[in-house]
Amino acid sequence: NYYYEIIGKLENEGVNIKHFILYANKDTLKSRINKRFEIGNSWAKTKIDDCIKYFDMCIDEEKIFTDNKSIDEIIYEIAQKCNLNLKIDKRNLIKKQFDRFLITLKHII
Repeated sequence: NYYYEIIGKLENEGVNIKHFILYANKDTLKSRINKRFEIGNSWAKTKIDDCIKYFDMCIDEEKIFTDNKSIDEIIYEIAQKCNLNLKIDKRNLIKKQFDRFLITLKHII
């Protein structure tokens, strides 16, 4: 398994790994998938139940529940758990939304 090969090597070299799982319920996941214009019963939607089950049963890393949280709230929570001081985002609201739109567009294409 590539994941354990990479993580194991880093840990053996003394790298402090902090692994977080961004976790959301089924309705939130469907909504996020729809935002990528995957309407109907797409492959991603058919895998939601399996992924949630796997996350619940097999993933031991710390879960960050993302339902009803903004991207900024999630970023702040991760930074806080890692004792990181974030730089202030000086972009205005329009620039921030445009940048996020471009990222979403890249996921679609």
